[in-house]
Amino acid sequence: MKQLFYIGDQSSSRNAERLLLRMGEYWAAFAYTNEDASAVYELGYFTVDEWNENELNWIHDRLFRPAGKVQIGLDHGAGLLLPSGVPGTVLDIVSERSEGQTIVQEPVNGWQLNTVFSISPQLQHWVNNKFPEAGTIHQLSAMMKFVPSSPGDGVMYLDLRQKDLHLLAAANGRLLLSQQYQYEGYEDILFYLLRTCEQFGLSQEKVALKLSGLIDIESSLYKELYQYFILVELREPGWQLPPNEIPSHYFTSLKDLYLCVS
Repeated sequence: MKQLFYIGDQSSSRNAERLLLRMGEYWAAFAYTNEDASAVYELGYFTVDEWNENELNWIHDRLFRPAGKVQIGLDHGAGLLLPSGVPGTVLDIVSERSEGQTIVQEPVNGWQLNTVFSISPQLQHWVNNKFPEAGTIHQLSAMMKFVPSSPGDGVMYLDLRQKDLHLLAAANGRLLLSQQYQYEGYEDILFYLLRTCEQFGLSQEKVALKLSGLIDIESSLYKELYQYFILVELREPGWQLPPNEIPSHYFTSLKDLYLCVS
């Protein structure tokens, strides 16, 4: 386990009313907040090579303090959005590609869709055992909240994490794409964005590109985006943070977790 970012201190979060926790295949991020998640007392981002018992126990010991509500985003596996009642043969294919993993079907609130994703039995047991009262949701499910308000010229939400990303595209209140991808360099990320525009006929001059996650404004990726897109925006969480120099958009997906399940 490696700590990338940390803000606040444990003493300041003793009276926190919420714990927001996201866990991906190679990373975890958390925030202790007040009731409406407008103020953050403590926040951190960690990376991991793989989730095992030692890593899970470490993060539990690090996080386990009373909080009124616990919300967990399980951003694992190559998640898929599938129509409700999809034939069992499709689920069998997902299962075959995720040998040794537990396949989870999660209904998407307000849509006739299920998010289907894989998770290790060990991690699923840990979540259920350590946080039995927590609400859980996958990012593919959570981000559907933004689809109905999508403009006619389209919008793409890009959330960049350690080794992977989530990309959602929508237009006219209609979902076009919601997918997780692995990446190695910024060229991969540009490829996914440009391919999505080409596939769904989105104009690079008119589509809104909203960014969150580990995107540095001094990076080659950020500068290259302006070579291809005009309407580029950093999506901020809009909460009060303790004094720090870490860009707040790194943690926007944590605020999304509150917004999309509250």
